[in-house]
Amino acid sequence: MTASTRRRKAFGTTALLLAMMLIGGWLNASSHALLLGPVGVSPRVPEADALRTEAWRLVGQAIPSEEVAVLPLPETWIPPRHSPSPAVVEEPSPVREPLLVMPRLVEPVRIRIPSIGVDAPIQAVDLAPDGSLAITDDGDTVFWYRGSAYPGWPGRALLAGHLDRVEGGWAVFAGLHRLQPGSVVLLELADGRVLHYTVTGQARVASTDLPAELLTGENSSELVLITCAGWWDPQRRVYSDNLLVFTRFDGLAPLS
Repeated sequence: MTASTRRRKAFGTTALLLAMMLIGGWLNASSHALLLGPVGVSPRVPEADALRTEAWRLVGQAIPSEEVAVLPLPETWIPPRHSPSPAVVEEPSPVREPLLVMPRLVEPVRIRIPSIGVDAPIQAVDLAPDGSLAITDDGDTVFWYRGSAYPGWPGRALLAGHLDRVEGGWAVFAGLHRLQPGSVVLLELADGRVLHYTVTGQARVASTDLPAELLTGENSSELVLITCAGWWDPQRRVYSDNLLVFTRFDGLAPLS
């Protein structure tokens, strides 16, 4: 049996799980962890109950291991405008719309990333009674966790997807590592609105060492795309790294 066959066998016998840390509340917790890889027996986490203490576990395939850095979001300052004389009343300068532009909470239903050819449905998922979230092995679907921010509202909306398929071949997020600052991500909501996001940077982190600050964004509206990266560890049955792509919410996309 080849290594690839053994790996696919492990994938086929295990549903993809997202186990959310519930200590102190998910996005309000002081620390988080992210693990990417198939659910299975690991020397570090031997019991099923221990899996619930992990934040995420995703199946994927290794991608190029080049190092990338998180790019800070740009800060925009609009200087005050002064009237040329007290007698002249000048209109106030135009400013960006408030961050909270959506009138109500609306779930995302589709994601489009033109630069890498992604056009995929989104499935909203919740926590199961045991504290984990069972995800299908559908390589064509992206999964949004309802416990994260709603798109267009403050906080970080988290979307996760497979890199390869159980039966072999690439999956929906196979090209995620090719995204560059300035790349466009479009998120369609259930009410027909389309939100426009711009990629600001990537983070490549070890699957056992996700800094807490990477999953906090209470003062901004962002979308984080998550998949796995690095090399396959046959002993732990996980990938060595996580790949996170950060995007900034720009507002509603213009009607086509």
